Amino acid sequence: MLNDTDMRKFIVVIWIIAFILLWGGFYLLLPEKALIREIDKMEKSIVKEDWDSAQKQLDDFKKTYYDKKILIQSNNATEAFINFNNNLGQLDYCIRNKEPSALEYLGALKFSLDYSVKGFSGP
Repeated sequence: MLNDTDMRKFIVVIWIIAFILLWGGFYLLLPEKALIREIDKMEKSIVKEDWDSAQKQLDDFKKTYYDKKILIQSNNATEAFINFNNNLGQLDYCIRNKEPSALEYLGALKFSLDYSVKGFSGP
């Protein structure tokens, strides 16, 4: 049978393996790169004031985001998730009303991706 020292080592190894598997799962399943591509396309459309194209790209972004929303929500802190949703809503409103301030919310959304969509993101 295992003594106390062996059991502790066994538990440590199991925790390390579980962490690696969880991190790998988040890394593979979270749509970070797809969301960044959509944001870059949206930014170009907004700068050109091509609002129809920006709306289409926003719809694609929201579809990708909502398809993985449960996974994203389980990965990060509540505050980061709330800020991300708030910026997304403001961006949607600005694009629908063809407001140039959409770039401001797009920038906030772009920088909040690090806290919202990366696996085990920082505080």
